[in-house]
Amino acid sequence: MNISTKHKKMYMDLAVQVSKAGTCDRLQVGAVLVKNGAIIGTGYNGSARGDLSCDQEGHVMKDGHCVRTIHAEENAVLNAARNNGGTLGSILFCTHEPCYRCIQRLINAGVEAVYFALPYRKPDHNREKLIHQCQFEVKAL
Repeated sequence: MNISTKHKKMYMDLAVQVSKAGTCDRLQVGAVLVKNGAIIGTGYNGSARGDLSCDQEGHVMKDGHCVRTIHAEENAVLNAARNNGGTLGSILFCTHEPCYRCIQRLINAGVEAVYFALPYRKPDHNREKLIHQCQFEVKAL
């Protein structure tokens, strides 16, 4: 999919705005899923619909991660599915480089590529191996 530099910046700016709705204060991430020039889903770090958020109830921690929060990338894909958008062939714009778990889900959802603004917080050999093995495109903007 060929996206102009102007549109890439616009989608990334929107991802930054979406991130401000995040309800987990550990990290606010925003994501915008685009297909054929149209936004088909957005997402931010937050709890499941109807569940109390980290802002309201506090974090649910497991192995140093808040598991109450659904990642922004996952929420963008889930919102596209909920709205019958179909994610096959889409591109994700995300404020932060996705983690291993999100890369897995994006690949399985048929997302073609990810553009991000901020790099992943620490090196992850397994994540890099997965990206290479699946020939998944992950690029900094």
